[in-house]
Amino acid sequence: MSETTGLSEKVRPLIDTSIIYIAAIIAAAVSAHYTADLTAAAAATEPSAFLAPLVAIAIQAPIFYFVFDDWGGPKDIGKTVALTLVVWYVAWAFILTSGAGFYG
Repeated sequence: MSETTGLSEKVRPLIDTSIIYIAAIIAAAVSAHYTADLTAAAAATEPSAFLAPLVAIAIQAPIFYFVFDDWGGPKDIGKTVALTLVVWYVAWAFILTSGAGFYG
């Protein structure tokens, strides 16, 4: 249980998982914005699109480290990295194949 924030064992996973999902979906939107003028096949190989989830992970890690006093073990870091990448990939694939995007 987190002593400094007073979060219970059941609430903390909901908060950090929700933040991870939101950050991954934002990263997918950013990747879609960078690849808006490309076809889906060309967008899948665009290196700048892969920076968005890496930035999302790099921003989340210090935030979780300071908000949750017991965060930072390999399990927590692995969960953050894996969930961010998986949700980003699924959301970005959905955006690319559906034709939705940021055209303007």
